[in-house]
Amino acid sequence: MKRALVLEGGGAKGSYQIGAYKALRELNIDFDYVVGTSIGAINAAMICQGDWNLAEKIWKDIKYSDILDCDDDKISSFLNDKISVENAREKIEFLKKVIENKGIEVKPLKRLLDDYIDEDRIRNSKVRFGLNTVDVKNRRMLNLFIEDIPKGKLKDYIRASSNLFLFKQDIMEGENLIDGGYIENNPYKMVDELSDEIVIVSLKPWNLEDDLIYGDKYTIIKSDDENFPRSLEFEKDKMRYAINLGYYDTMRVYCDLFGCDYYFRRISKKDSLNVILSAFYDGGNLNNFIAKKLPIVFDDMDISPSMDYDRIVERFLDNLAKKSNVDRFKIYEISELSNLILNSNQNLTINDKKLLNSLKNV
Repeated sequence: MKRALVLEGGGAKGSYQIGAYKALRELNIDFDYVVGTSIGAINAAMICQGDWNLAEKIWKDIKYSDILDCDDDKISSFLNDKISVENAREKIEFLKKVIENKGIEVKPLKRLLDDYIDEDRIRNSKVRFGLNTVDVKNRRMLNLFIEDIPKGKLKDYIRASSNLFLFKQDIMEGENLIDGGYIENNPYKMVDELSDEIVIVSLKPWNLEDDLIYGDKYTIIKSDDENFPRSLEFEKDKMRYAINLGYYDTMRVYCDLFGCDYYFRRISKKDSLNVILSAFYDGGNLNNFIAKKLPIVFDDMDISPSMDYDRIVERFLDNLAKKSNVDRFKIYEISELSNLILNSNQNLTINDKKLLNSLKNV
């Protein structure tokens, strides 16, 4: 059976992919192909040459000036601070400079690739590397595996795959090649016919096709987290957050974990109902209690009573853990998470406490 890993483009969001791959390694999931677009191509190269752990170290400490020829504070201010009377002139001057230079210079990115990409190791790797880039002159997508790339030119093609219009353009031996994400940000088609199983680490999940989301062949690792970094937001805290997010989102997929914001062991519908009854059932007609009284309890707890019982428990724990400021990045047993919430939140309702105490015994 052949398995492929597909890494979408997304700039600073690419830190998420290294966290995901760290989890895949721990789960002993190996790949025959690793292909990527843009930042996904850079991550794919590091993975194929066996340096994913080095890539993690780089991502944890990366700065704007490691990618772009700019001052870290100035570009951070330009990208993150809302325009105001005080900073309007500075923002306009920055834009003028970019226009005059015909884009932002990316010499630091070139140096980064020179320092860390080892073409020989990638060519000799057991894992087959691939990327895509757009040929502007001929208006076509180039899907290239390592053997399709001229020897000595791998770094040039990786750079071409991540060549945004915002960047100062390089002409490579008469070819104008730009970021593959402009046409095909998810290069899964490169490996679709070659692989029996495809794992996609998506940085722009809103663009995923239904065939990928619902197809048995595809495993999707993704996040809709509101704190996900933006494409050019190379902030250290954001990078480290996204690495953790990628790691635990991958564990959620492969270890069948519950939670939207948090990660905890799954509980069956039957066990969930028993826990709920243990917390709230006080005798009388059971069917009448489930049909009439229990929905009122859930409504008071701001939980939809129409959900399955296991989903009710999931939503309940997820919401309370967030309100209680429980550490997010850990895989919890349900009893452990319930105890933490009970011990850290002084504003719990009587119904909250009833259900949490019942969950302590799961």
